[in-house]
Amino acid sequence: MSPQSNLEFVPTSLQCLFGQLINSKDFKITIASLGQAVIQAALPRGIISPLQIGLDVQLHHHFGSKFLIDTLNSLGFCFSYAEVQRYEKSAAASETPLLITEKDQFVQFAADNVDHNTGTIDGHNTFNGMGIIATITPKIDHLMIIPRRDFALEELVQLGKIKQNKEVDLIHVIHQLPDEALYPDDHLDILLTVSRQLRSVTPGWAGVMQGFQDGAYPGQSDVVFLSMIDMNPSDMACIYSTLKYVSGLAEKNHITSVVTFN
Repeated sequence: MSPQSNLEFVPTSLQCLFGQLINSKDFKITIASLGQAVIQAALPRGIISPLQIGLDVQLHHHFGSKFLIDTLNSLGFCFSYAEVQRYEKSAAASETPLLITEKDQFVQFAADNVDHNTGTIDGHNTFNGMGIIATITPKIDHLMIIPRRDFALEELVQLGKIKQNKEVDLIHVIHQLPDEALYPDDHLDILLTVSRQLRSVTPGWAGVMQGFQDGAYPGQSDVVFLSMIDMNPSDMACIYSTLKYVSGLAEKNHITSVVTFN
């Protein structure tokens, strides 16, 4: 993503050499690519070049072709297919559910159903579960280091699981809550209903949010994908499992748990 950062990965001597040989518009990324290829060829076991592993991941994501990746690997342009699989497993295992937040950042969780039509012979038994994300505003970029490790598929499955509360009676839990916990902003709904009769034009959701916003634009948000729950998203037990997971994650990160369901 950053030509300058990739160029800084290459020693000054190699930059000078390729700088004398190459004269093009995008010389920085070209020098960085060739320089990192030389470094990787010289130290195949001692270093992982960012551009080469990045190209590996991009090709695997778009094409999923072992032949293409291994062919480019034999020409010295990227890592092997086995290495990109190891990287993706390591990245999946390193995705800890800890949200890196700083002062004056707002975190909102959102959960909704996730449908994936897997390739089955009869078209049945496709995946339908609960997907969860966390939006952090404003966005702050953080460097994440991924340790290179080997993981079995069963170990990855266990790391990505959310505890399911299948036997809970959610209606009973809700009835135990005080009324102010269930309807803390009920008066706002009444106000909105009345205002529709008094005004010719009622703002939509974007207009309401603009009305609540005070001060300067906070900046772009960052979206963090969390684990999925392999349950029917309309099931009360699945909704309760989601609430328990979000509540525990918010408590662990010392933030207020705010969650939106569609």
